[in-house]
Amino acid sequence: MYCEDSIVVMRSPAERLRGVQFSLLAFIVFKFMLNDFIQNTISKIKKNISKILGIDTNQIDLIIPEKQAPYDIAFCCGTIAKILKKNPVIIAKDICINFRPDEIIEKTEQKNIYVNFFFCRKKIVEKIIKEILNQKKKTSSKKTIIIEYPCVNPGKPLHIGHCRNALLGASLSKIFEYCGYDVLKMNYIDDLGLQAACIDYGFSHLKDEFPKKENYAKKEDQWQGRLYSLIAQKMKTNKKIEQDVRKIMLQIEQRKNKKIIEIHNKLVEKCILAQYQTLWRLGIYHNIIVNESDLIDTKIYDKAIGILKKNKNIVFEAKGKNKDCLVAKLNKLDDYEKMSNPDKVLIRSDGTSTYIAKDIALHFYKFNEISNNIKYKKYIKQPNNEYIYSIDLINGKTNKKIEEKKEKVVNVIGSEQIYTQKAMYDIMKLCGYEDIYNKSIHIAYEHVWFKEMGEDFKFSGRSGNWIGYSTDEVLDKAKEIALNGVIQRQKKKTSIWQNNIAELLGCSAVKYAMLKTSWKKKIKFDWDAVMDMHGDSACYLLYSYARAKSILKKAGINNSNKSKNIDLKNIELPDAEYNIFKKLLIFDLIVQKAKHDYAPNIIANYCFEISNMFNSFYAQYPVLNAEENIRNLRLALCFSFAEFLKKALSLLVIDCAEEI
Repeated sequence: MYCEDSIVVMRSPAERLRGVQFSLLAFIVFKFMLNDFIQNTISKIKKNISKILGIDTNQIDLIIPEKQAPYDIAFCCGTIAKILKKNPVIIAKDICINFRPDEIIEKTEQKNIYVNFFFCRKKIVEKIIKEILNQKKKTSSKKTIIIEYPCVNPGKPLHIGHCRNALLGASLSKIFEYCGYDVLKMNYIDDLGLQAACIDYGFSHLKDEFPKKENYAKKEDQWQGRLYSLIAQKMKTNKKIEQDVRKIMLQIEQRKNKKIIEIHNKLVEKCILAQYQTLWRLGIYHNIIVNESDLIDTKIYDKAIGILKKNKNIVFEAKGKNKDCLVAKLNKLDDYEKMSNPDKVLIRSDGTSTYIAKDIALHFYKFNEISNNIKYKKYIKQPNNEYIYSIDLINGKTNKKIEEKKEKVVNVIGSEQIYTQKAMYDIMKLCGYEDIYNKSIHIAYEHVWFKEMGEDFKFSGRSGNWIGYSTDEVLDKAKEIALNGVIQRQKKKTSIWQNNIAELLGCSAVKYAMLKTSWKKKIKFDWDAVMDMHGDSACYLLYSYARAKSILKKAGINNSNKSKNIDLKNIELPDAEYNIFKKLLIFDLIVQKAKHDYAPNIIANYCFEISNMFNSFYAQYPVLNAEENIRNLRLALCFSFAEFLKKALSLLVIDCAEEI
């Protein structure tokens, strides 16, 4: 059963390794802010059962089925039977005998230990249409969370795995915003790492061997990615190059050599801006970008290390393989005591910091644990007309939104980082920061593999095996496939229109393919499935939306004149129609479930299910040629379906078009 208390946000180290758990296949209507109608209906049923059984309403959990079912709401008497010490079948019979139907609950039915409740279909449809045509603006919960994504290192473009990361973060941001949260969308850039140092070295020492700036490599991040791969390969066989690169890495981390820093910053910024061209193409935006170097310049990193050094479990090793390193001793924790090497290095013997040390400093920053009067500037204006802000200690201004207390911090980071993330959280807990530990969530998504490559294939920036599979290239291919179909179907349209629709279809197809699968599972990227016009794909969903809008257009209905008089007295409501309305009624519950499970795939599945229901209805029943009263009802259904599908797809970062 599904309720807020059953959502497990991983607390223990062992649980963190498993990621966020999914709830079961049914919803309990409990602690959810649904619309007033459904909330009042649930309340009435509970009060009625409470009087019959003589129990408190808080002991009653009602079930709304996730899939289509022959009932509307159900109550399982199994748990109550233990409290009342009675046979659950007898309890179910007692409820059915004594329950008083009203204008909403038309009848009850006993099925073994369950009581099934049935709505008066006409009353429900009237209420749903009224709700849909007069939707109210949602209120804010006044809670702030940070979602960090995709955090691609400079020195390379986004490959298709990064694309999954970015879309998960963007979709989760939209889901939480829909639920009333204030979401701070953060992009963290590791501009002091080995990749950045490789680019700096290559730019300064190997100009004669630069990759050619042609085809995809004309784009700065694509070009830098090829340069990084070149240097990485040379480092394998040339120790001198490796030493020089690591020397540069130390210099850019120490922030003292102004000439090197100036060249470095320009290269990083060029790459980031190129990466954003890809992100914006996907409709992905941020509020703030934080460079790793910002943590050094603001002294946040120094203060974080100072805090860690005060803890008895963080020590400088005087001997052994970690000699002269700052090390976190984790052997006292249960999950580490049997490990042959439970220690985690924070600062290496050469003075450079490890990933964990930097990420701990970043977490202190996110949770405002280290106040340093940080100021911000407008970094760049995005296509959605919103600015990304970045840290500027000289001319910047304070930013209240960033400084607000955080309800939680969600990190979208690949499953290969599960152990590293777990160790980071454990170190903070070991140092007394249990609040940060409890509020930190790791979305440990699995990797994407292409059908032709095999499941074990993984992309690597160093090897350059991502070339041909970058997000830019995948989106271009998706658009090309879509364009061929658009031209065949819409020959009379202009080339500009055809290209725009192909771009929408292609990008949407990739987005949906990345989000329809649970992030716990690997994705097999199969072009036939991704671009399928009839299966579980964005193309199918967008065509379903366009079909509904086409019907409405022919009927002369749009958002400004959507209201039609509907008299349901003499209308029979078949399952095909009623089930669609009922599915629309639980949309907010679906979104709440997706929020609590951190699972955009729940919304994707909802979109596919309701589209199937709509297309099945359309195949069985005429709309425009039906008699007036039935016609108006079915037009209301088409309008409602289109509105809710558009809303649901927007949570998956997918836009709709009224004509495909």
